[in-house]
Amino acid sequence: MAKDSLKVQRFSTKTRILIEELRRFVGNMKFPEPTPRSRLAVSLLMASMEHGEGMAFLMEYGPRYYGTPASALARPQIECFLRGVFFHSEMATDPEVAAFIERDEWPIRPEGKGKRKLSLGDMENVAIVELGQISAQLSSAPLSRLFPFRPKELHGLVHGGAFLVGRYRISETSTGFNAPDSELLSLLGSCGLVAGYAMTYIAARIAKYLGEQPASLRDAHNAFKAEILSG
Repeated sequence: MAKDSLKVQRFSTKTRILIEELRRFVGNMKFPEPTPRSRLAVSLLMASMEHGEGMAFLMEYGPRYYGTPASALARPQIECFLRGVFFHSEMATDPEVAAFIERDEWPIRPEGKGKRKLSLGDMENVAIVELGQISAQLSSAPLSRLFPFRPKELHGLVHGGAFLVGRYRISETSTGFNAPDSELLSLLGSCGLVAGYAMTYIAARIAKYLGEQPASLRDAHNAFKAEILSG
């Protein structure tokens, strides 16, 4: 097995500390009159941030031993984020919100002569519109950066697909996880971006007091975004 990369571990620490501060900021928010819709959205968005923090923590502890369980958190982090934004948006009807909360039923929409469940792509389109209502900068930021791999690859990282198998080296001299540093750094960058988008959405669209974000946290968050989006 290859040795742990100091570059990956250092960036993991940076990502974890940022997400921890973002999560604490959200945890101190007050929601005087939460509705079923806002409770659902905030729960999913906070869960997304916590998935991201867990990913960074595992990578920080040792990417070569914990890279696989860390990577498996990418898909649930992204899906929780997109679901949270969707259910808070006007695109989700009150009956759909109620059906999800009460019976865990996913929205089904008519299409042609039949029906289909909403896809990850549908939710991404909603997120682009919702983030754009907060800031033109957010709407222009490539949401594709939320998906460091194709959906099928993200699924495989969770359920043992071919993409996961390909990340292992089995030879006479070494055996174990062997993903390149560039791949792990991409995952971590996505992880931090998603957590930042989740915090921004909760603050600006649900709690509505983004202006109270501490300057140090705002600066750290902006610096992280600039580093990832310029890469």
